[in-house]
This record gives sequence, structure tokens and C-alpha cells, in this order.
Amino acid sequence: MNLRLMFLTSGFLTATALGACSREEFAPWGFPQDLQFDCKNVPTSLPLLVVGQAWEWKLMPVGGKAPLSWDDKDTLPPGLEIDDNGVISGTPTEAGSFPLQITVTDGDGNETLYECATLVVNQPDAPQIDCIDDSGSILDGFVGIPYVFDITAPGGAVPYTWSAMGLPDGLTLVPDANDTTKAQVVGTPTTAGTSMVTITVTDADGNPTTINCGALIISDPISVDTDGLLAAFPDGCVPLGVGLQELLDKKILVGGDDTPITCELRIGRGMGSDKFDGVTETMPPGIKIDNSTSCVVSGPVSPSLAFGIYGFINTYSQSGLDAFVPYCAPQMTQGPDAYQVERTDMGMAASFKPGLQVLDFAANGPVAYGTDVPDPLVTVTDDVGACPNNTCFYAFVYKYNTLSGTAKVSASPNGKFPAMGFDGFTHAVQIDDGDPSLFTRFKDRPFVANVTFDYCISDNDDDCGNSQPNTPEGSAMRAALVRMNGGKSNYYFSLVVLPQN
Repeated sequence: MNLRLMFLTSGFLTATALGACSREEFAPWGFPQDLQFDCKNVPTSLPLLVVGQAWEWKLMPVGGKAPLSWDDKDTLPPGLEIDDNGVISGTPTEAGSFPLQITVTDGDGNETLYECATLVVNQPDAPQIDCIDDSGSILDGFVGIPYVFDITAPGGAVPYTWSAMGLPDGLTLVPDANDTTKAQVVGTPTTAGTSMVTITVTDADGNPTTINCGALIISDPISVDTDGLLAAFPDGCVPLGVGLQELLDKKILVGGDDTPITCELRIGRGMGSDKFDGVTETMPPGIKIDNSTSCVVSGPVSPSLAFGIYGFINTYSQSGLDAFVPYCAPQMTQGPDAYQVERTDMGMAASFKPGLQVLDFAANGPVAYGTDVPDPLVTVTDDVGACPNNTCFYAFVYKYNTLSGTAKVSASPNGKFPAMGFDGFTHAVQIDDGDPSLFTRFKDRPFVANVTFDYCISDNDDDCGNSQPNTPEGSAMRAALVRMNGGKSNYYFSLVVLPQN
């Protein structure tokens, strides 16, 4: 039988066993390690202490039973204190060297003294003003675009007072109310030009520091010049084959800075996009940009789409700002069973020209296109013999996009021709919209509105839905019959709306 001799040593339970098969055991579980600090692990460089600048550092004792209590014995620099977690923090108010003697007591009353470090508080240097971005100068801006630029000035005796010279009209320097080492240049520039900006920070001791922040360049944002567009393309719409360089050369795209310009056919309201397949919203199928650098727009519009003129927007982007250039492309192919469709404006052929409105967006327009004359006039001629008799019926339906919910789109007046007999019919194109939200939404940028007409001619009042009642259900049935029995006769019309310069 093995015998074990049990005894206590230094408060720990140990065991020594006799016999060849015995083994030593040491089990100090349940006894806390002595409270102590390892002065060898004190960081060789503590966070820099500067008068007037917030500072924080945590002491890390080992062992001891929680909770711990701390007594700094008034050895901390003035302005600093230690909390129950051993975190020394605050804003020093006096320079000097402060050897620490901090007593820590654990939950069992065991006490140890921390005296491993000396805190050295420095007088602040002159503020180090940082008012330059990656370009080597203060951030550039744009006329009419809100501007914000952060400036910091660490290192000096706070609080600071700030001042600036050379800021462009519309910009001001605003110090941070909670931290005077920070400030912002904010506002909305009103005039293009170059300004040399200097910032001065005066510290709490009255010592000023001034730095040259370089040239602040305010540019006009990239935009479409309506006069330049109309001078180059009187219809107010850029044709296929024109890219970025030609727009710049013709002063259609103006303003901007020296950074690259890119482009994209971005879908959305007013952009000329639609669900041409009835499912997915896209730009007119067949239209593409050769690449986002040259920005040459090419086609043609897919012949599967309605006959007519397609207006859409090519979006040019620079420095996070966009310019919206209206483009137009014709679709000149009709189906074999379609009626002849022609549009005239002021008596001139205009089937493949957009409608045009140049408006004062600030005055909320309004859009008011077309008259009761009617002008423009769309003529639909039965050149396929859809109604060989003198008793004929016609109907048409239309849909539109972009405009507000209060817009009025009308094909009236309309009527057959000639007075005796039937060769076809004519109708107007009238668009009216004075909803202020329309002009707020587009914010002085070109946009397009599109109307699609579908036509039907028949020798009876059933095929084109003329016998349908004037109810929502009857109207839906009439539209379905027009599109089913009209030989895919249609006309796609685009109205380009430009802001006045």
C-alpha cells in the first residue's frame, strides 16, 4: 500500500508520496495569483503627452482578486485621472516630468505599488495645419455645387481661433465648436475662378501660425449649353455617330475640370429608356456606345420597334457630376401590312425629327407642345387596302412616359380624309404639363418624353374596337384589338425638353 504524507506550504496544498510507484502532484487551483506589475512590459514609448491635448493610457496589472482600486497619490500630471479600470485619461494642463507612484489594492486587500513609468508632458508645438489634399493643394470645387473640405491643426495650445484669406465667394471657414483643432471650409461657390487661400490658426498663447493652402480652383460644372446644342443641331438632338470630342469642339458640352470624362446610357425617367420588350427597361434596342472614352453613339434602332424617332439621353460624367446630352435616332422600317404614317411640323416633313421645347425651368415651364391647328400633324394613310369601302372605321391608342401625373397628352383634333370617301385619317400631337415637380425633378437638365401611337383601320366597327363601351374594360379591349388588327401600324414620337441658358 502507498502512503501519502500531506502538509501545507506557503498556503498551497502539496503532496509527497512514498514508494516506487508514487508520483508528485501540485494543484494550486482556486488560489489567485499575486497582484503585480511587470515593469519589463512597459512600452518603450508611451503616447505623446502635450498640454491641451487629450490623452489616454491603460495600466495592465497581473493577478489579484477583483475588484481593484487605484490611488494615484497625486503623482499624475494635472488634468489627468485614473478610473476604476486603471485607465489614465484627460487633458494635461501643465508641462513637466511626473514619476508615477500608483497604489493598486485587490479585493482581498493585497496592495502593490506601480512605479514603472514617468509621464513627460510637453509644451505644445505650433499648430500643424493640414489644408492640402492628394493633389497638393486645397480641394477644388464647382459653381453651384455644395462644397465641404476638412482642415485639421494638431499640435498647438488649445483653444484656437481661426481665420482665412482668399476664399472664393460663397465659401466660409467654420471652426468645430467641440474641437478647435478642426475646421471646415463650407458653402456653395458662386463664381468660377482661381483663388490663393491661406489659413491662420492662433493658439491659446496668442501665437499665430499661417499656411498657404495653394490654389482653390472653382470651375463651372460640366453641362450642356443649350445655345451651343441648337447652333450645331437645330432640332435640339444630337444624331448618331457623334461622340465626346465633337461635343466639346462644338461647345455643346461646356464647363468641367481637367479630369477624364466618361459616358453611359443610363436608364431612368426622362432618359428615353422603356420596357421595349414589355419586361425589362432598356435603352432602345440597337443603340450602343462604342466605348466610354470616345462616347460615339451608334445604331441603328432595331427594326422590330415602332416606326418613328427615338429620343434618349447619353450621360456624360466628370468629377462625380453629370451632364445629360439628348440624342435622336430614327427607325425607318415599317411592317409589310402597316399603313403609311407621316408627320409634318409647320407643313414641313418631320417624321424623323423630334419635337422641341426650350423652357425656363425656374418658372416651371410649362411644357406646351402642339396646337389645335393641328400642328404638328400626323397623317395615317390606308395604302394597304385595310378598308376598300367608303364606310370605314379607325381607332388609335397611345402611351407615354416621363411626364408628371397631371400631364395631358392628346391626339385631338383628329378626323378622316378626304371629306367624301376614306383614304385615311389625321391627328394632332399635343403635350401639356405644368406640374412644378417635373422641373424640380430634372433640375435644369435636358430630358425627353416619348409617346407611342398604335393605329387600326377597318371596314367594320368591331375589328378596331369602335363598338367597345367607354369603360376601363372596354378601353383595354379596344387597345388590344387596335394592336392586334392594325397590321403593326404605329408611330414613335419623342419630345426633347431643353432648359434656357
